[in-house]
Amino acid sequence: MIRLEHVYKTYHIADRQVAAVRDVSLHIKAGEVFGVVGHSGAGKSTLVRLINRLESAESGNVVVDGEQVGSLDAEGLRALRMRVGMIFQHFNLLGSRTVAQNVAIPLRVAGWKDAAKINARIDELLELVGLADQRNKYPGQLSGGQKQRVGIARALANSPKVLLCDEATSALDPQTTRSVLELLLQINQKLGLTIVLITHEMDVVRTICDRVAVMDSGEVVESGEVAQVFLHPKHPTTRMFVQEAEHFEGLDEVLATARTSGRIVRLTFVGNDAYAPHLARAVRDHGLDFTILAGRIERIKNTPCGQLTLAVQGDEATQQQALAHLEKNGVTVEWLQ
Repeated sequence: MIRLEHVYKTYHIADRQVAAVRDVSLHIKAGEVFGVVGHSGAGKSTLVRLINRLESAESGNVVVDGEQVGSLDAEGLRALRMRVGMIFQHFNLLGSRTVAQNVAIPLRVAGWKDAAKINARIDELLELVGLADQRNKYPGQLSGGQKQRVGIARALANSPKVLLCDEATSALDPQTTRSVLELLLQINQKLGLTIVLITHEMDVVRTICDRVAVMDSGEVVESGEVAQVFLHPKHPTTRMFVQEAEHFEGLDEVLATARTSGRIVRLTFVGNDAYAPHLARAVRDHGLDFTILAGRIERIKNTPCGQLTLAVQGDEATQQQALAHLEKNGVTVEWLQ
């Protein structure tokens, strides 16, 4: 659905040039929820605005739904933006208009004239986002979560194929954030919408995204399936995000405080293997001795996952047999030390 190939974007500020996006290449599949995570200034918001050409790339290709975005004329760009909805961190609602009137804006801009059809579409959208009873209220009468739901309804008005979310939950409290993320996931599943989600919170990515790209200083430093990136982060920036989101110590901290001897191994369980007694069987069948140094069990989107960091003791043959048993049963085994 979306393809970026060697895209660059530089801002000219006073006598300086600031590279916001540097040689970024990404492919985003139709119907998936794709996260882009990074600290402030990493270039993620600029990246998402290149997709609907709110910002223009200096070089490289941006292709959306088969169209070269950079080569579109004004009419073609308007047509593209009909198929690419966008929601914002601070809602961007018109305070002088009701909920219904805010949702109607893109319909009227698109040329809808029939008041009955407009009202029917508004009712359909407000029902979808859970605001059917808020139709005649003004933004000032709504909570932050309700305002964002109005923004989502407005973005969906013209039945887009793509929904861009630029820090859509950053202004919300944790409980409201979860409800908005659940709504986005429902919309993705019900409408088959491709969602690109910009955030600086790894927990948001873990909750609803299928794949993720991690940005740092304008570059994509790591990307892949969310579970793979969470469980096996490679770049230092990714590892920092994961450790902050999971509230667990990194390997260096674990080893510094460990009061045990032995080789260090990390076991990763994904899917049904997270619930199977593979480690207990390895202990029973092969006599493996170990000490647990760190561990976590969680769900990444709908997938149960677990990791254990162990110090294993005993002779080399026993260790190898026990860990080979684990690998045979779908457990990923990594020697760390």
